[in-house]
Amino acid sequence: MYFSDELKDDKDVEILGKRSREDYIIHEAVLFLIDVSIPFDLDQEINIIVKTALTAAYEMILQRAISKPMISFGILLYGTKDTNIPEFLLYPNLYYLMNLNVQNDTKISKIIFPTKEQLFLFNVMEYASNLFRELHSSYKLKRIFLITHNDDPGLGFEDYKKKTLASVLNLYNSNITIEPFFITGKKEFNFDKFYKDVLYISENTDKIENHLTYEILTTDQMLNVILKRQYSKRFLFECMLQVAPNLNIDVRGYMLFKKRMSIKAQNIYTKSKEPQIVKTTINYICQETSTLLKNDDIKMAYDFGGEKILFSKKQIDSLHFYGDPVIRILGFKPLDQLHFWENILPSYFLYPIDNKNHSSSKIFISLAHVLYKHDKIAVAWFHPYKNSNPRICVLVSNFDINEKQKRGYELPQGIFAIILPFSDDIRLNPQQTSVKAPDVLIDKMCDIIEHLIVNTYNPLEYKSPGIQWIYKKLQSIILEEDSCISIEDNTIPNYHLIYEKSGQFIHKWNELLTTLNGVSETTIQKLKRCRDDIDN
Repeated sequence: MYFSDELKDDKDVEILGKRSREDYIIHEAVLFLIDVSIPFDLDQEINIIVKTALTAAYEMILQRAISKPMISFGILLYGTKDTNIPEFLLYPNLYYLMNLNVQNDTKISKIIFPTKEQLFLFNVMEYASNLFRELHSSYKLKRIFLITHNDDPGLGFEDYKKKTLASVLNLYNSNITIEPFFITGKKEFNFDKFYKDVLYISENTDKIENHLTYEILTTDQMLNVILKRQYSKRFLFECMLQVAPNLNIDVRGYMLFKKRMSIKAQNIYTKSKEPQIVKTTINYICQETSTLLKNDDIKMAYDFGGEKILFSKKQIDSLHFYGDPVIRILGFKPLDQLHFWENILPSYFLYPIDNKNHSSSKIFISLAHVLYKHDKIAVAWFHPYKNSNPRICVLVSNFDINEKQKRGYELPQGIFAIILPFSDDIRLNPQQTSVKAPDVLIDKMCDIIEHLIVNTYNPLEYKSPGIQWIYKKLQSIILEEDSCISIEDNTIPNYHLIYEKSGQFIHKWNELLTTLNGVSETTIQKLKRCRDDIDN
């Protein structure tokens, strides 16, 4: 295995459930850097750009403040005439809307005007670095959302580029990630003018790795794209994908689809000066002696044959040890032998890394292309981390060039690991005694279904109405807004559209059903009379 000795310690091994909940535990800080300056050729669109950027920041702050309270937000405008920065001589044209270190509800009490003067982006980056430096050391994830429409703030001067590059490297060395959003308008945004030499990034939005990428957006795309970036891309596990003996690929596993749950309610003690979260502790007491038990006094036991079988910690660990973490390919099958009902758990997206094995990406791409080209799936032993229970999975490639056109949204290209059920996981279906409808009704129903066919389901267009309602309710309580809540529920069918498309066919189907029911009732009555005559 390619794991270091530190990773092999039991203390460093985490169960996957805990790692998948990491987003709700880790301290995170996000700073919005919004360019509000007015270039000479872009004076009308700047209002729309800034308004959309602030709307995205506002919505993200509301969502994350409720779902993930252990996060700090800051909003820093650069390119303003006035400034509210104490060190205004060193950092001019900066205006702090929300403090990254102190979260408060201060309101903007004056109108902020933009400037047409040249900005010093390296000063902005340096001040942003100082803001992150003031944060507590518990903040492990630090990000800057750079929103700008100016493709050449340096006006072509090389000295300006060098100073900006030094500031960006300083941020990088401090583990601060810059995620830029370049906005294009009437004038096309040219990435090569300035930012190509300053930011070591590439236009590769498909890549799942948490590296720097850039996107050139219109104002209509800004809101959705910025909100999509609020969750960072982080892997759940890292292990070896064994194609054959001595042919290994280093991969990372990501969970691209996960059911979003409402936030967990907590008990609060309100009789103190400030409300405090109640901490729950569990103590075990001996039933015979009523003494408090320590962890060393407690052992695990299993019921077997009416007796308690004791196990030591070493024995328990040996029971759960299935060898080193690995995803081992066992064989190949046709794709059509994979049934939709076999996907019982969220799938994992696998992507290669070249940190240890420099040929991982080439082997991985070859494997993915072969699987997709020949409509094959790989059956594999799935044991991604040390404390996991091994499963059987299938590896499915999605190297489809026309995938976005079919689905309406885009997935990263790679391999998905779909967990298969064991025989113990399958339950017997309940006995169903269904009555088949007449063929005439089935044929008429086909006409209705054909006229109701719409585009493929796009999950990006549908938000969970239950979670929306909870967040809106909490938001109204916190912000003391109107308690009358109205949410946009896109899951409610559009009855007017249904009637327009297939209303006449539904009427015909109902008339046919009424006619068939009348014939059926007449037949039943005739049979009943015949039976009565026989009895008499």
